[in-house]
Amino acid sequence: MMYKNSETSYIVPVFFFVLVIFAFNIFKEESVLGNALQKQSYTVIQKSDEYEREVKSKLVTSSGISGEQIYNTKCIACHRFDVKLVGPPYMETVPKYNGDVQKLADFIYSPTQNNPGYPPMPNQGLKKKEALAAAQFLIDKVASMKK
Repeated sequence: MMYKNSETSYIVPVFFFVLVIFAFNIFKEESVLGNALQKQSYTVIQKSDEYEREVKSKLVTSSGISGEQIYNTKCIACHRFDVKLVGPPYMETVPKYNGDVQKLADFIYSPTQNNPGYPPMPNQGLKKKEALAAAQFLIDKVASMKK
């Protein structure tokens, strides 16, 4: 009808009508996509939280901190229980503390140069509770190895 009629009065309204239909189609697709992604994001976040709780439960002991985990991640690079590496073996150093967990924890938390035959121990950036858990683990482990 518009083609046969040479008047341009119908062209502008039809153009805007087609433009509005096209815009509604785009908004509808974006809305559907947003809703689908929202549900998927919620599922992914929920699974991530479950996984994080599972990992934390494996790392944390009854005291809240795993001394063995700290040993395996921080200490083992330079120390062993019966072999000299960069640092002295624990079988030689831990008995010097006579079972005083707090004294060993203070050294682990803020190390100083004690033995001139070894390089100074760098600060490991542990919290006081983590240093206490690591000290307790080391004292218990050395005591069990002496038996």
